[in-house]
Formats: sequence, C-alpha cells, structure tokens
Amino acid sequence: MAVWGEEKSAGTIEKYLRDIGAFARWLKGAPVSKDRTSEWKTHLLAQGYAPVTINSMLAALNGLFHFLGWDGAGPSFCAFKGGCSGKSAGS
Repeated sequence: MAVWGEEKSAGTIEKYLRDIGAFARWLKGAPVSKDRTSEWKTHLLAQGYAPVTINSMLAALNGLFHFLGWDGAGPSFCAFKGGCSGKSAGS
C-alpha cells in the first residue's frame, strides 16, 4: 500500500493515522500554524514522550503536509532538536 507516494506497512500507516489524529484532537479545531505545532511539541515533551517518539509523530505530520502541498507555504514540522518555520496553513 502506498502512502504519500511511498510503500508503507499496515502498522506504519496505522501509526501515522494515530499520530495525525492525536494532533488534530489536540488542536481542538484551531488552525494549523507554526506556533501551534511548536506548542504541540512542547506539550508532548511535557507529557513525557521521548524525543525519538516526538520525532516519529512529527514525521507523520511532515508526510501529510508534504502530500497536501504545504511545502514552503504551510507549516514546516521538523525534528525535535530543530526549530519550526513556515506560515499558517492556508496563508
């Protein structure tokens, strides 16, 4: 099965969907933005998630936003150690 142009196992796809769903629930209807994604990263760290887990969750979002064509124009999600850059989705 291909997800966003790459072959992924069923388990990987399920994890991506869980991670994206967790982000969407955390947003509670707020628009996606650089600040909100940075806040989510901070929230995950405060909840005790390991940096490697946070990176994995952000990778799922990166893949989705790349698929949606938000590269360069929308939010940019990055690894735990890096900063985030980009504009709000839809701006």
